[in-house]
Amino acid sequence: VIMDAVSGQQDSGMAAIQTQLFVGKKASIRLVQLQMLGEGFLHLCDVGAVCQEGGRARVLQLQLGGSRVYSGLLAQLDGTDSCMEAKKQRLDMNHVAKHMGARSQSRILASGVLRDQAWKLFRGTIDFAPGASDSEGEEREEVLLLGEEIVNQTIPLILCGEENVRGS
Repeated sequence: VIMDAVSGQQDSGMAAIQTQLFVGKKASIRLVQLQMLGEGFLHLCDVGAVCQEGGRARVLQLQLGGSRVYSGLLAQLDGTDSCMEAKKQRLDMNHVAKHMGARSQSRILASGVLRDQAWKLFRGTIDFAPGASDSEGEEREEVLLLGEEIVNQTIPLILCGEENVRGS
């Protein structure tokens, strides 16, 4: 089953989606949820699964949009040999603010929570090119780590091709 929630990039609102899966004896289901909502969206995503004997539920969620995303998953494994697999994601982000004009401003703010076997790489670059005098750039990331097997990599970079700039 493939589900997608898509809107225009500038759209805003709230999308609340609850998905319930019932996996019978020796049955299998794979759920893929893709979320690409506009930058002003609040997205609530809830998945529940019940797996009977030998039943297998596989869930992959890709949360690519929205300004605030709240996602939850509850699997009830009722039967012998029942199985639930939530695919771990590998998140690789590269954000660049290239200042070309005078008195330009940028803010790259990232925050989130990683748990279990999550892997995340965040590259943030503020590039003050010649001509970007009196410009300001800020880059900040806050990540809460909930587990021992997490990989969280952060590579901040500030490039200065102009004298009179402020970067943090």
